Amino acid sequence: MECQDAENRYSKELTHDLTPDKLYERAWAVTLLEHALTELQAQYEHSGRTELFFELKSFLPGALSHRPHVEAASRLGKSEEAVKMAVSRLRQDYGRVLKEEIKRTVSTAEEAQTELRNLLAILGE
Repeated sequence: MECQDAENRYSKELTHDLTPDKLYERAWAVTLLEHALTELQAQYEHSGRTELFFELKSFLPGALSHRPHVEAASRLGKSEEAVKMAVSRLRQDYGRVLKEEIKRTVSTAEEAQTELRNLLAILGE
């Protein structure tokens, strides 16, 4: 009976077809995104916008939360339009910081563009 239970649990385990190279690339991509997010947070904290950052970071690409802008607006005491604009700026800032992080890993602007395309491809898989 125990053997059958173990077999059932094993058959339900998540499987994937990622090679070690693909796993490495995904780990690199996640690390790069985490570094960019940490840097962006530091910039917002430095400019006295810590509360804004933490309230709006869930609107960044890849975030699991899909709450309405009006909820964040209520919590921040701002209009929904003001929050939408702040989210737009946050996303632009995140893109800028991410590109800066990528530029630190390569020698030329062309390589940075290639790395950005690779990053997007890796995350899209």
